[in-house]
This record gives sequence, structure tokens and C-alpha cells, in this order.
Amino acid sequence: MATSTSNITLSKAALIAGIGYLLMIGSPIAESMFYHGLVDLSNATKTVKNIAANAELVHYAVILYLINFMGDILAAWGLYILFKPANENLSLLSAWLRIIYSVMGLVAVMNLLTVLQLTNHYDYLRAFTEEQLQAQVMIALRSFRDDWLFSFTFFGIYLILLGYLAFISKYVSKIVGVCLIIAGAGWLTDSLQPLLFPSVNLSVGMITGFGELVFMFWLFIKGVRLKEQN
Repeated sequence: MATSTSNITLSKAALIAGIGYLLMIGSPIAESMFYHGLVDLSNATKTVKNIAANAELVHYAVILYLINFMGDILAAWGLYILFKPANENLSLLSAWLRIIYSVMGLVAVMNLLTVLQLTNHYDYLRAFTEEQLQAQVMIALRSFRDDWLFSFTFFGIYLILLGYLAFISKYVSKIVGVCLIIAGAGWLTDSLQPLLFPSVNLSVGMITGFGELVFMFWLFIKGVRLKEQN
């Protein structure tokens, strides 16, 4: 008898989670073509000119970020089912943590809609000087980055919990569990560092985050072949 939710088998849950991970390619693409391509937080004039001249890239970036967080929600659902046999309560908690992260990420992306408004040619914007508009654009961009970074507090805890579930389960490699715990610790460190140690310039999440790639490959190679647990 299947132990999965709504008759979804563990192998199907792994496939659902894997597809969710694939959708998360939206964020790296958006970061590359928009944030790193157009934004220079040390130069407001240059940034505003870049965005005004390439507004379509901002629209595409917003869509790609949305796709990313839709993938997060899909992965949260699939992984809840996947790890339910290991510990149902912890699996449910981990799913909620990832959903909280996704919602906070979506709220952060809304700052980019503000950026689009401020760099458009609306009549009411004439009430602001060029310097005032630039300042508001930079505030919105920093809010986007800071809000999203803070959401990784929940994402880091989620990955640590997910790694623990993988470690105690009898059907996921313990190596995968360790990789997820390390990845979670990295994201948690990055999210708390600006608050606890603002003078320290530390970024390890992009390095330890490769543990999630290990997990994604496991989902498609081993996970889709899982049999139901008694």
C-alpha cells in the first residue's frame, strides 16, 4: 500500500521535486541578464540609465524570478511527499519553511515593479527631481536584494532540516543529506552575516549551494526509481 499523499508515489514525488528544481534556473538567468548586467549599486545615474534603456529586460527578469519561486513551491510539495515516510511532521515543517521563503522572495521581487514605474515616463513622476527618482530606484533595488537575502534565513533552516530528513531516511543517500545540511548552513550564514557581522564581507552560499545540485541529480537518477516504503 502506498504511503504517499493523494496516491502520489515516492518516485513521482521525486520527479515533481526535480521539475521544481529545474524551474529554479529562472533565478540565475535573471540575475545574469538583469541584476549583474544593468545594476551598479555604486552608480545611481548609470543604473537608472541602463534600466530605462532596457526596461524589457526587467520585465523578463520579473517573469524569470516568478518561475523560480513557482519551482520552489512545486519542489516544496514534492519533497513533503518524498520525506513524509521518514518523519511526517518534520517533512510538513520543512515544506512550510520553503513556502515562507518563496513568499518572501515574491515580495522582494515586487520592488522591481516599483523600479519599472520609477523609470517610466509617467506624468506624475515630474513632481520628482532626477536625483530623487534615482534615489528611490536605488532604494527599491537595495530592498529587492536585502529582502531576498533575508528570506534565505528560512531557506537555510529548511535545507538543514531537509538534509536531516534525508540522513535519517532509509531510502536517500546519507551523502545527499550531508550535502544539503552544508548547503543550508552556507545560505544561513550568508543571510545572517549582514545583520550579525555587517563589517565582514562573506559569501559562501553560492559555493555550498552546489550541494543542492547533488540532490537534484539524485532526484532524477535515483529518486524516480524509488519504491514505496512500508
